[in-house]
Amino acid sequence: MAKVLNHGNRKEKGLTLIEVVIALGIVVTVSLATVSIVIYSSSSLQSSARKSFFQHEIDTFADLYLSYDGENYQKAMRTYTGETVSVGTDHTFYYDAAYRYSEESAAAYYTVLDFEENNLHLGAYKMDGTTILKKDITK
Repeated sequence: MAKVLNHGNRKEKGLTLIEVVIALGIVVTVSLATVSIVIYSSSSLQSSARKSFFQHEIDTFADLYLSYDGENYQKAMRTYTGETVSVGTDHTFYYDAAYRYSEESAAAYYTVLDFEENNLHLGAYKMDGTTILKKDITK
């Protein structure tokens, strides 16, 4: 029994350097895999939340465009955004990292309303120009 507890026929107690290195290698590998999964999950959740917010924002802009004309559209947009937006006049909304309306200098994202005759082109972007979402509406 003493022989089994003493790792075979070794007389010394404790772990060899090779056993410690292998154990550390396993711990590091498992830790790196866990950290990678956590970082990927966090990034995915952020991306999903961002896309969901801008999907709602663009859908609301599209609904207002389809539901109202002229002054009524302008009033509806002012009520929703606090800004004056007229049909036919392109407009850009800026958002900070918490998805609140902001000035361009503090913005992390922006949404563009591009009017053409009976069409409205909507786009949400990161400040570096990366597209988050696009939608075209025809009246």
